[in-house]
Amino acid sequence: MNKSLRDEKVCCPISDLNSVWQYTKNPPKWITQIVDIKPRSDFVIKNTSLTCHTESNRFAPATRFDRHTTPRTLVCHDMKGGYIEDKFIDPLNKGNCYTFYRWSQIDIFIYFSHHLVTIPPLAWINAAHSNGVQILGTFITEWEPGKAVCEEIFASPKSLKKFVNILVEICVLFKLDGWLLNIENGLDDTGPLKTFVKQLTEKMHMKRPGSLVLWYDSITDEGKLKWQNELNANNRCYFDNCDGIFLNYSWNEENLVNTYQAAEHRRHDVYVGVDVFGRNFYGGGNFNTYLAVEKIREHDLSIAIFAQGWTHETLDPEPADTFLERFLARDNAFWKSLWPYLYSYPINRVFETFFYVGVDKNWYKLNKQDVQLSQCLQSSLNLAEVENVSTLDGLCDCLQLHYQEPYTICSITSKALKVEETYIHHLFSCEIRVSSSVIFYSYIKQFNASCCTESENDYLDLVILIRSRGGSFKKIVCYSENKQVLNSSCTSMEINSTEDERVVNLVSNKHKVPSDWILRCYVLEINDTVISEIGAIIRNNSCVGLCGIGFIEVPT
Repeated sequence: MNKSLRDEKVCCPISDLNSVWQYTKNPPKWITQIVDIKPRSDFVIKNTSLTCHTESNRFAPATRFDRHTTPRTLVCHDMKGGYIEDKFIDPLNKGNCYTFYRWSQIDIFIYFSHHLVTIPPLAWINAAHSNGVQILGTFITEWEPGKAVCEEIFASPKSLKKFVNILVEICVLFKLDGWLLNIENGLDDTGPLKTFVKQLTEKMHMKRPGSLVLWYDSITDEGKLKWQNELNANNRCYFDNCDGIFLNYSWNEENLVNTYQAAEHRRHDVYVGVDVFGRNFYGGGNFNTYLAVEKIREHDLSIAIFAQGWTHETLDPEPADTFLERFLARDNAFWKSLWPYLYSYPINRVFETFFYVGVDKNWYKLNKQDVQLSQCLQSSLNLAEVENVSTLDGLCDCLQLHYQEPYTICSITSKALKVEETYIHHLFSCEIRVSSSVIFYSYIKQFNASCCTESENDYLDLVILIRSRGGSFKKIVCYSENKQVLNSSCTSMEINSTEDERVVNLVSNKHKVPSDWILRCYVLEINDTVISEIGAIIRNNSCVGLCGIGFIEVPT
């Protein structure tokens, strides 16, 4: 490999053992661009409680659960061998590439390839870390060549220790959060392998506190390559010496029952394999993947979603000019089909977002993603392949995906709701502590009821629930059309948008946006509180496009 290319332009895996032994002596220069993982909320919300809209008087904080007491969701990204458009250090002048943006709904992201040591590309590391998600590399050996590699690594305690130290050092250098270990070959003696798993886990915990070492269900205690599809005596020796096991995906319900019983108090450390391509897999995968996820959650086990890029990889590339809209529609439908079985992390820091998902029709900028809504948007496109997906039956379309190159807009409509009721559409769940005054702003684009053409008479009021240090909640209504008499109490507060040019200019000068977007700014005097929920009210029962929304802290 050309050294300058490796250092300056692209991210690469390590494909052979000789390169592994030397790798950390001359790491790529791009490691200086890696960001630390952001802290996450200690709470999660079960998605079934995140309704897309509710009557105004019923808008309340969603129930939070301690994240350590709920089953987890892992995504294992395996796409066309890896290191495709995502390998480049800089933004790529190519549109329609694959992107993943449902970070708030997952706990762990694994970048997978069939190279010996898979180090995730820079863009994936930074995208995961910016959203507080742990990202793991992969160590894999396969078939007879893999057996030879294992025999060289485990030839002596010295070589074993050396390899452990290199994997740990790679994690430190690249700020990775752990490893998936996948030994897909038989071994004559598994004693050194068990020592390897134990030593790597212990040293990772020392050097990267909070890191994870996960074992893939492959080789058995006796050294046979025989996938178990459950936790049992044949693979327990590995599970007992690391942070969890990623089960093979050819399981049945009996395997889940056996796993639940075998895992005991560690059932959430078992990640049951879910193959979206549906290869020898319960329910058949694809848009029936929800059937398997539903069954896994019935047994209170964690899930490992493998090859979620199916929504992109199997999509007809033509016509190219509509590919991105079709991908976003398909991808949102896929994740919405799993929605009842997932948990969401509340946003825990002030944010500004235009809902950019990391790709548009001309550029691929994966690590430039914005914060996304706590909801999964309904597509305006009709997808015939989801007609029989029960979790998508009868879903409300009050929050719709509307694409305006290069922006992803949330079109909020109340056209199908009762005219006599006032509804609040849920946008974000948060745990944002505010220690000073903040500027709260939104950009909207007005549509008519079809969400396709413009209208001049529709308004979007924003609603925020805040929690005081003492634990009491207050509703703040931010009006888009100024109200003459504003009410204020311990229960609720009403405010109008500000006309202070200094405030408006502070926001408008930060972002270059289309001229038909309408900016409204609010100054919130909510010191020492926590923002808990954010919603919106549509006036005139029509449709408004939410193009951007955010907070700017006012310096004290």
